[in-house]
Amino acid sequence: MREADLRALAARLAGEDVDAVVAQAREDARARARKLLADAFTDALLDAAAAPPPAPAEEGRGWYVFCVVRDGTLELPGTELVREGELAAVVTRVPLAEYGEAALRENLEDIGWLEDAARRHEAVLDQALAVTTVIPMRLCTIYRDETAVRQMLAGEHDGLAAALDRLAGHTEWGVKAFARAPDDVGTERFAGLSEGEAYLARKRARRDAREHADELVRACVEDAHARISELAAEALVNPLQSRELTGRAEAMVHNGVYLVEDGATDAFRAAVDELRRENGELGVELELTGPWPPYNFVGRSVEAAR
Repeated sequence: MREADLRALAARLAGEDVDAVVAQAREDARARARKLLADAFTDALLDAAAAPPPAPAEEGRGWYVFCVVRDGTLELPGTELVREGELAAVVTRVPLAEYGEAALRENLEDIGWLEDAARRHEAVLDQALAVTTVIPMRLCTIYRDETAVRQMLAGEHDGLAAALDRLAGHTEWGVKAFARAPDDVGTERFAGLSEGEAYLARKRARRDAREHADELVRACVEDAHARISELAAEALVNPLQSRELTGRAEAMVHNGVYLVEDGATDAFRAAVDELRRENGELGVELELTGPWPPYNFVGRSVEAAR
């Protein structure tokens, strides 16, 4: 999977941005490398025999929960259902030597491992979403045994059931907007000024151009969000992402998510296409993604690793 594909996976998995997880993992790795170099001399003086032994690998298997659905006859390759009343968790059994608490902390810092785990998680959710309403769980949500999964379903029953009712017949769509930097001001308008006067005039002109461009972009974004929100059952605006996370030269100026009824999908997509044409000349590019499981609209989150 290319890094760009892993970025696209971000907005969907575990209510978190995998881009942010990957970027943080890389930064953590760099920080550890710097610390190791700084402490190398000191570490060489330590008595290795005095160091505590590494924690032994956990034995047995845990229960990896992908999502919660209404109890039924859902059959997905490599998974099974844990039922409790009217609810069921889509699960698979995984070795705790790889998915136990300590091992998982280490594995989530391995970009290759994270990529594979994210791909498997997404594949199961996509298959489930194609046939039923799902409440997606966070990436690598692990329970110690079947009893713990049942206890989660029973303890969270009211919230899970209400979410399934509310989300039935809907999927999540994302609309991001990116803005190009304003063109630089020309130099011919400053002809005849002294070098110092021209410098100050150019600086003021650039500032005024940026402020004007920012006002136009803000108006475009507010208008776009209002218009497509009318076609959605619910709408949210997530925090903007940096260029390092988006991988784009343009600045992100909008990061919206929309819960859209299945019957309104065509109208929603058409509205985004129309806005894309309208705003393109102003230097604002809209990017539509989806459909996704409704991560941003569940309204609650079951904590992992019970």
